[in-house]
Amino acid sequence: MALWYPPLWGRHLAITLMLPAFILLSSSHIPSHIRDAVRHPMLTATIVWALAHLFANGDLLALLLFGSFLAFALYDRVSAARRGLGPKKPARGWGGDAAAVVTGTVLWVATLFWLHPLAGVPILLPQG
Repeated sequence: MALWYPPLWGRHLAITLMLPAFILLSSSHIPSHIRDAVRHPMLTATIVWALAHLFANGDLLALLLFGSFLAFALYDRVSAARRGLGPKKPARGWGGDAAAVVTGTVLWVATLFWLHPLAGVPILLPQG
């Protein structure tokens, strides 16, 4: 059931936003300055992921799925910040940042060209 018809730029914005989402996701597992600056990179990646998919999809099921993840991640982000949770060890050097960017970029490319189409939702083909 279509609630709205997302504009074409919504798909382009979603594809673009997914690159920083993957970099944030990978930096949550690698000690880096990115992780230290963001403090909760996995939750931030989930927020970016959910927003990106809401820009590209306008049906009820997408709103329920991605909206639920967005609400959860926003609530958890605020909750974690209030509790003072975050990385314990500060990063040394820039190797972790480089590893997070490379890993995130590889995951983004793999998802764009292989994993997303494997799930039955090709991204780069026109939908209509």
